[in-house]
Amino acid sequence: MYIWKQLWAYTKPYKRFLFYSLFALMLSTTIFIVGTMMTKIIIDKYIMGMFRPVSVSNTIQDEKKSVFYKGKYYTRIEENSKLNILEKNSIILTKEGYVLINSDIADEKAEIKDNRLFINNKESNVGFNILTKDEVWNFYEPYVGSATLAVLSIFILYMAAACLMYTCGYSLRILATKVVFDLRKDAFKQLQKLPVQYFSDYPDGKVVSYIVHDSNAIFGLYENTLLEIVKAVVQVVFIYIAMFLLNVKLASYALLILPIIAVWLYLYRKYVSENFKETREIQSNMNAMMNEQFQGIEVVQAFTHEDESIAEFDVLADDYLEYKRKFAVLSALYTDGMAHTVRRLAITLTLVYFGREFLSGSMILSVGTVFAFVQYVDSAFAPLFWFFGVLNRFERAIVSARRIFDMFLNVPSKELEFSTENLELKGNVEFKNLSFAYDNENYVLKNINLIIPAGNTIGIVGHTGSGKSSLMNVLLRFYDYQKGDIVIDGRSLRDYPVQTYRAHVGMVLQDPVLFSGTLFSNITFNNNDVTEERVLEIMSQIGAQSFIDKQPNGIHESVEDMGRNFSVGERQLIAFARVMVYDPEILILDEATANIDTETEIMIQKALNVISQNRTTFIIAHRLSTVKHADQLIVLNKGNIVERGTHEELVEKDGLYAKMYQSQMREEYTHEVLKNSKENFVLNM
Repeated sequence: MYIWKQLWAYTKPYKRFLFYSLFALMLSTTIFIVGTMMTKIIIDKYIMGMFRPVSVSNTIQDEKKSVFYKGKYYTRIEENSKLNILEKNSIILTKEGYVLINSDIADEKAEIKDNRLFINNKESNVGFNILTKDEVWNFYEPYVGSATLAVLSIFILYMAAACLMYTCGYSLRILATKVVFDLRKDAFKQLQKLPVQYFSDYPDGKVVSYIVHDSNAIFGLYENTLLEIVKAVVQVVFIYIAMFLLNVKLASYALLILPIIAVWLYLYRKYVSENFKETREIQSNMNAMMNEQFQGIEVVQAFTHEDESIAEFDVLADDYLEYKRKFAVLSALYTDGMAHTVRRLAITLTLVYFGREFLSGSMILSVGTVFAFVQYVDSAFAPLFWFFGVLNRFERAIVSARRIFDMFLNVPSKELEFSTENLELKGNVEFKNLSFAYDNENYVLKNINLIIPAGNTIGIVGHTGSGKSSLMNVLLRFYDYQKGDIVIDGRSLRDYPVQTYRAHVGMVLQDPVLFSGTLFSNITFNNNDVTEERVLEIMSQIGAQSFIDKQPNGIHESVEDMGRNFSVGERQLIAFARVMVYDPEILILDEATANIDTETEIMIQKALNVISQNRTTFIIAHRLSTVKHADQLIVLNKGNIVERGTHEELVEKDGLYAKMYQSQMREEYTHEVLKNSKENFVLNM
């Protein structure tokens, strides 16, 4: 039920489109009912009316409807006729054509054989005349105008119904477009607010699948599924009303089948809903896997892992195929064959009922009445043909809506709210007995105690998996810590509105992220307060002016596909400039110099010396040479601080840091010797 409440919240602003569609739908259905009734009248009065008894007189009985034939006037006897009837004749249709019989034989069987009249298979002496085409037309002519007007009225009504259905469909498509637009916009907005841990739990491909494919299913729900469901309900209700107007007894019998259909639909929906839920989940997993494989295709092919990837995908594909097979069984069992059977059975029983009532003399029937009732019965059960298909789309849409709301829009994100507080930070940071685990069990940081005065630069070093990046993740509140606290300027980090706090913290990652656009838009994040002159000044400060100068369009050079048209070092420079634009009080460099060449490292090191002044700076270092001049170095090992001090103090201590530093120095020395040897060899060639 909560899904409908939430969908209604998105529908409510555009409810006028919904109400207009419902009004147009009900009006067009009413027109169909009226049109069928008018068709009944045309059949009974203007087509089969030819065979009604006619009054014969020597004078005109009706100025408009009396027909002169062989010296006498013939006037059709209508229902509730006030004619002074002295003599009745009948018109019948035989193999020889239309025949005027000088007697009322409306309820008897008559035929012409060898120019002799037989009534109820017995030869009769009653006089008769075989009518010519012109004479038949004379008997029809008084009613041609009324019949033509009735046919034109039906045509106009059905054209109006077509226009109403067009505007109904158009309004629903407008409604669907607006609702899905708002849903996608809110889902994307919510994604910006969700904690980083959320994206660790769900693959990118699955998230994209939820937003794109599931919202498309919701679009279909508004565009045609709801229309067809409401149309079916309205059509059945209105038709039953019309059936009761025609024949109360038979309409009452027809009502008995509705509970059977209701149980039928309930069972079908119960089994199909679970099937769609599992199918959608498998489909999302397939999308996630394809996205993962495409992004890592170089690794897959480099390690010749193609066959294993195909086998893994085949498992998902087989599961998907199995659920589709089960759905095919359900669909075949509940839909086409059964629906056709019920429909034909209903029409057959209707005709049997009319035949029995007519033959027993309990009911006087007209052809138009039989036509109208059969038409109504057929139209009442016709929705069964497509209702199960509609129900399939309906279930898909509900499953999709539930996933979108549960995965995105119903996820609490209070920790990401902004505040109107005018926050000013100095940059004093203290870790108090801090412990943190990603899964609330296996702690990756253990009892961290650390005080960093404002404006200090602290280097964080350690082997892979020691907890360096995790320490910065909790400082940025990407993840919440379980024990202890982090205090910023004497105030607990948990007391700060997280996004307001992050506005005062800058970060450069080991693998910098660039977005489609230009260098300028990536550096400024489209902040209109940042001028082009300011960006050029910053690029000059970090020694990246030569990088800008070699670009054909300068700082307006295009950035393509996550910055793949630039080297890793160039992307680092752009990310570094992005941080400097916002002039944060706290700066975090997470392995920012790990993947760049020595020349670029020197360039960034120069910029670091400038921007780290009067700013609290955390440097997670792979190259220990980049943190030699830090005010304090922290050495982490398995989540614990095992050493702390300046570079000189730790080298003199000859502990873990000293061994790491000496190892790197040997590697760099060996690399330099090999490089010089290669250059000398080339020169001697």
